[in-house]
Amino acid sequence: MNKWFLYSLTLILSIGLCTSLVYAANNQSLEWGVSANQRFDYNLYVEHNSESIGYIYESGSNIRYYLVVESLPTIPDDIDHDDVPYAPQFDCYYLNGTEISFEFSSVIAWDARPIGNWDLLIDFWLDTPVINETDIINTQDLVGYNYTTSFENRTTLKTMLYSKVNGVLHTFRMGFFNETHPEYYSLREVTLVAGGDASVLYIGAAVGIAVVVVLVIFMRRR
Repeated sequence: MNKWFLYSLTLILSIGLCTSLVYAANNQSLEWGVSANQRFDYNLYVEHNSESIGYIYESGSNIRYYLVVESLPTIPDDIDHDDVPYAPQFDCYYLNGTEISFEFSSVIAWDARPIGNWDLLIDFWLDTPVINETDIINTQDLVGYNYTTSFENRTTLKTMLYSKVNGVLHTFRMGFFNETHPEYYSLREVTLVAGGDASVLYIGAAVGIAVVVVLVIFMRRR
């Protein structure tokens, strides 16, 4: 009797697991590559003119922290550009375990994207007016974009790179520079240190070139 009970229980659990895995992927092959309770470690670097923007950290600061995924939104079928789910719920902590305030969470701008169909997400990014084909970065390990825009006297630099392994943010870089007053600037960079079951990813040549371009432009604006 115990034997048949264990067999039945195993069969039910197996069917349930298979059903949940199928349900997790939508009809465009998108599914979450992360799960609740996974931890990801990051470093935040900020550099800015203190009069230009109200950062809560001094210029030149490196801040180590980690976040834990709390929950994941459902991925609907037949999504378009405006329906792509991102920014799973998460809690954020300094390395000593102290929970980080909302002000800091807004500075790091963390998110994750579903994996399984990067071509679709790239098409969605290209629907954004500021992103062109030449702005797309697509290597073996990383995917995202890097662009520069100018409006009136303000130049904006932005880089968003995601891990192809699990879809989490790998690199976020944002810079603002004032052409009229070059002494006013801000630059913040978030970089993945480690997380989940994936080791730190090697940034390929295309990404390295993007970093150099950002730094060169940044130094010219100072």
